[in-house]
Amino acid sequence: VSSGEDFAADHFAEFFSVPRVVPFVRSLGGQANLSFDIMSRGSFSRDFQDPTDRAFALSLLTAQRPRMIGLTPPCTMFSQLTQRWNLKKLPEEQKRVKMHEAETLFAFAILLARTQHARGGFFFLEQPTGAVSWELLQQRLDCEPMSDIRPTSFVRFDQCRYGLRSPRGTPMKKSTKFWTNSPAIAEEIRNKTWMCTVRHQRIQGVEDGHQLSQWAQSFPAPLCTAIARCAMADHT
Repeated sequence: VSSGEDFAADHFAEFFSVPRVVPFVRSLGGQANLSFDIMSRGSFSRDFQDPTDRAFALSLLTAQRPRMIGLTPPCTMFSQLTQRWNLKKLPEEQKRVKMHEAETLFAFAILLARTQHARGGFFFLEQPTGAVSWELLQQRLDCEPMSDIRPTSFVRFDQCRYGLRSPRGTPMKKSTKFWTNSPAIAEEIRNKTWMCTVRHQRIQGVEDGHQLSQWAQSFPAPLCTAIARCAMADHT
């Protein structure tokens, strides 16, 4: 396992995301600068469907050596709603193209995780608990297991435990899973599952003009704060 001396100054970097956890790392006194996503601004705007942008991000990860990276590749094509209902509405060619794009992004997220893990850094990769992308990941791990630098784990939690709410303030469960090699992350989210007795809003449809599936894509602030603390706590 790498020592803290092998890390650069940055505590955290995120991929497939506009600034999400990065501002919270800074607010806690940590250093974080990198948030790469097609919707990010300036030089951080990167389309990971493009091999050139993938190569750039991979080289930057190797050069910058952040202590922890967060990976949140798009889950739309892998979600239960899409798999059960929406795929049936698409023409076969459009379905094939969209699935290929989704699998390309997810495969790149796995590559970034492997790269970070191999050098002794920490990572987490996020997807909904029921997403079929977890099956794709398991297939890849069966064919090519991770190195034993440190163990990895799959940890499930519900984002309502971190304050996820609908636009009208109703709790939203959003069962989520992290694949991670960070002891701090695993300890933080373990056992954070639904214990609420109040009604929860289902993540579908529209509320007050907001598409709830898009609304729930952002991590609630308490979850971002918890991840930021973990990024600053993990050293070895």
